[in-house]
Amino acid sequence: MSPCQLLRCLMSLKLQGWFDELGAVLIGRSAAPLAATDQLTELEILERIFGDFMIPVLYDADIGHVPPQVSLVNGALAEISFDGRMAILRQRIGYDV
Repeated sequence: MSPCQLLRCLMSLKLQGWFDELGAVLIGRSAAPLAATDQLTELEILERIFGDFMIPVLYDADIGHVPPQVSLVNGALAEISFDGRMAILRQRIGYDV
């Protein structure tokens, strides 16, 4: 997907309201090469889409399809702590009673 295609896809979701209730964004590392053109960079796209939400955006995280990758449990509640250098991900399965 080109940078412009990615921007269009994310902008469409934003305009439809899919991001209105976000508390944070976590994006895993991609195996796709970085864009080597004069087009937008991935970071510029994230800034354009999420910059006005005033939420944390963590990208290039150790999740996804590129090692080292942490498995995320579907349906688990997650908490992420980030101190500018290191991130800690805690996942919980189940509900407090």
